[in-house]
Amino acid sequence: MPESHVAFTEAMLQPGFFQDSPIGEPSPTATTDESKTIHIGGPIAQPNAAEPADTTALPPFLKFSDFPKKHEIIKPPLLIDGLLHQSSKAVYAGQSKTFKTWIAILSGLSVATGTDFLGRETRKGGVLYMDFELQPCFAQDRLWSVLQGKGLSVPPPNFMYWPLRGKCYDADRVLRVLEERINSIPDLAFIIADPIYKLASNIDENHAGSVTELLLSLERFSESTGAAILFTHHFNKSGTAANGDHMNKMSGSGSFARDPDTIMTMSRHPSEPNCLIAETTLRNMKSPDPFVIEADPPNFRLREDVEIPVTNRSSRDRASKEDVLELLAKEGSLSPKAWENKCVQKFGITPRQFESLVAELRSKKEVFLKREGEGYLWVIEED
Repeated sequence: MPESHVAFTEAMLQPGFFQDSPIGEPSPTATTDESKTIHIGGPIAQPNAAEPADTTALPPFLKFSDFPKKHEIIKPPLLIDGLLHQSSKAVYAGQSKTFKTWIAILSGLSVATGTDFLGRETRKGGVLYMDFELQPCFAQDRLWSVLQGKGLSVPPPNFMYWPLRGKCYDADRVLRVLEERINSIPDLAFIIADPIYKLASNIDENHAGSVTELLLSLERFSESTGAAILFTHHFNKSGTAANGDHMNKMSGSGSFARDPDTIMTMSRHPSEPNCLIAETTLRNMKSPDPFVIEADPPNFRLREDVEIPVTNRSSRDRASKEDVLELLAKEGSLSPKAWENKCVQKFGITPRQFESLVAELRSKKEVFLKREGEGYLWVIEED
């Protein structure tokens, strides 16, 4: 067995490493140098509540005129090309058994080794994987499988695994211990919490305030360390969304979808076995088009040859007014309901999106309503 693996395993399974330190004693891996200690919770409250708030704790107002030129703005480096910046937050969400944990492990090992993740380049950095779901022996087996699936044989020393299943599901305690130990991870770039619902087990995941508070706690780690935060989450029981938006398929509070900078959801392909449809929505970059992943753990590969159903295409790719007009031109004339049904079925748009496109066409006098018997028909030429 390679010496690096022995060291990796021994460090991971050291007795007491994953327990709280006794009161009055420092954590085994926590630094005692106050200048290096990261304080996550913000300024300590003043003992006298009557005193005015310390306004210096918040950043000052900034003049737009003092900003750097647009081309001089310094942005955080990309951790995963075209998908995630450092110091940003991300969520991988999906139906049950859509390999969320496998893909989270794959992304973590890709960053730790500086190798590609689903065809995207990564920036090498330290990784902490907080595992609330798997028994350590099965997690270790998966880690080895994914590593070997990438063609590697030596575990990266900068990948730290924290087995928390059955140990602690209290977010405050986990984050407090994490704060004590976080300086022990060299060049920390990526923190993964899998799955988020177990870290949030002491709160109501449908309560927006409670969920937001938890996500803000994770955000403070991101802000103070520069590391990206990723958590995995599950879809609601039906796996559907009222407006068809993939973000709204997630279970619980809408904060899970509103808060992250990168959202990637995975659904089973309706006709291709072992294939997943991945959809993304990004806050700070152009969102990639939906893509297909063939899942054969520990191997995952892109399948550009597999067609994506229209219902899984983002609204920006589904239809333009030209598409809607072309469909009507081929038919010659259609009743309002027939035209709507055909467009919804063919392009995967919602009735409201159809109405908006038709209103635009009508305002430009490209389509007209004409009376036909007791009803009306849409046509492209006015009588």
